[in-house]
Amino acid sequence: PANEEAKKGFAKTSARFESLAKSLFDQGFDALKSGQAERLSEAIDRFERYLVIRPDDRQARDFLDESVKKRSQQQSWLTMRQRRSEGIDFFNNREYERAVVKFREALTLAPGDREIQEYLKKCEERIKLSASRNKVLETFNEGIQAFKKREYDKAIETWKRIEGMADATESDRQMVTGYIRTAEEVRLYNQNRYFILGEESARAGRLLQAREALEEALKINKYHEKARALLKDVNDRVAAFAFAELRKGE
Repeated sequence: PANEEAKKGFAKTSARFESLAKSLFDQGFDALKSGQAERLSEAIDRFERYLVIRPDDRQARDFLDESVKKRSQQQSWLTMRQRRSEGIDFFNNREYERAVVKFREALTLAPGDREIQEYLKKCEERIKLSASRNKVLETFNEGIQAFKKREYDKAIETWKRIEGMADATESDRQMVTGYIRTAEEVRLYNQNRYFILGEESARAGRLLQAREALEEALKINKYHEKARALLKDVNDRVAAFAFAELRKGE
């Protein structure tokens, strides 16, 4: 009788395990074949529990492997989508270097994605263009600094470099042409102003003021021969005056 009871108990336990195994298998299979990405974790859980009961079931193990593979693909796809979305946000905000990083990460997960490839190409083109535009801007600012120091020749030569830059726009060239014309006019005006001031100061005997004004005129235009000749005369007069004062002290 005791042996019979044990057999009945074993049979009931086996039946429960059979029922549980069948339920787990059916639930896992249903989750896997549902086509719903969010149910893949459920499929993996059911097949893993089923294989605890029936570890030798090859079909269940194949289904488990398929579920794991699909979930991995799903995670890669979700990661790719996230990287692509982040890249597009950076692109729209003109943060092209940061966008490139995100698009390259996305391409490692989806190498053949045409949309991401196009975005990456646009980013690289705009980074290159931005670097070229920065060079144009740097050159323009270099000319501005020279102009402020009244180094008009240097300013004009600097701005003329922009006219020959391949990445300078027609608007850039028109702008620097205007600045060059202004620099030429200011150079002519200031060199004459300082020369006249030097000439009048020399005539009035204000030799140090004359020398300073004439030196400024030559700084603006080193080829101003009248200013150079007058400066030589002024220096000679200053030297003669200094010598005369020295002789008085003897």
